[in-house]
Amino acid sequence: MGANAQTSVPAFTSGQVLTAAQVTQINTGIPVFASSTERDAAFGGSGEKTLAEGQMAYLEDTNSIEFYNGASWKLIYRPRTAFTPTWANLTVGNATVQAFYSISGDMMTVELDFVWGSTTSVSGTVTQGLPSGFQAITSDRLPCAIVEYRDTGTANYTGSVFANTDGLQFFTETVNATYPVKVAFSGSVPFSWTTSDEIRYIATFNWQAV
Repeated sequence: MGANAQTSVPAFTSGQVLTAAQVTQINTGIPVFASSTERDAAFGGSGEKTLAEGQMAYLEDTNSIEFYNGASWKLIYRPRTAFTPTWANLTVGNATVQAFYSISGDMMTVELDFVWGSTTSVSGTVTQGLPSGFQAITSDRLPCAIVEYRDTGTANYTGSVFANTDGLQFFTETVNATYPVKVAFSGSVPFSWTTSDEIRYIATFNWQAV
């Protein structure tokens, strides 16, 4: 635990003389806990503050800020954090994958840099899972990112990422008569993928806990 971490939130009584350590604890601002386990154990015990609506907390293990809404803890902020996505209809194989997410209020931002490997393959419409415990609120209504598909050494193509309750789905565009039309990304669309080809995007969308 860090220097500011605590294991209880004391309820001081009228006339009580505070120690230097107690005053220092107050001066840290919102209570700091090593994790949600210490946070949950810090309220409601003997001599402790009763957990009530409006309480805030900082968790060291995830560097997150939360508030209590009267029924449960809600996430306010989480900094840029690496995660390992799950995939539907895509075999990662020996690809190089860098994925990050961050949270600010009701908005989640996800970043991806995916470099194709010799054993990477696609078998259908590709969906990328979100970090564990999170789900997009939107349901395939509006794109949340422009995605770049790089056919290394040949050309770059653009497409879109849509957020739905399954995760993030990848699309590109084709031309139907005069206007572009959304089509699913695949092993041959917008081109036939080979080693060192790349997928990159930064997506932002509304999230909810699951």
